[in-house]
Amino acid sequence: MGRYTRITSVFDDTLYPKDLQKRAIVDQRLHYDSSALATTGRGLTAPLREGKTEIPKARFDALDEVYKTLDLFLESNDFLAGKYLTIADFHVIAVLSSTILLRDVDATMYPKLAGWIQRIRRLPYYEEANGSRMSQVANFIKSKKYTIV
Repeated sequence: MGRYTRITSVFDDTLYPKDLQKRAIVDQRLHYDSSALATTGRGLTAPLREGKTEIPKARFDALDEVYKTLDLFLESNDFLAGKYLTIADFHVIAVLSSTILLRDVDATMYPKLAGWIQRIRRLPYYEEANGSRMSQVANFIKSKKYTIV
């Protein structure tokens, strides 16, 4: 039994579907989160953590590409891996919550992504899961005077 299968076995089948095709989409979104989104997020915050004051514009361009891809994932569904909330949504919002502090999601450019973020933020457990961590990250970013070069 895999890690996510064990964790979600106490929940219904939507968080981590038993259907292999649906599960493959969830797994792909999880992989995208851990590769493209997390890497892009670390690339943006690394200079700040290292005490630098400049973030290369190319890193923000990479973030725009991530936002564009996430918007495409949401093109025909309300959630990243289909019509139901899955663990992929939880993983992505955890990282995305940090990147938004550096560059918000432009609702005119990425309307599906902006709507998804609002849906996730309305979940009753969103604040408990992300609230204190995000205030720490926000305080860190606000304390840095950085420029985009």
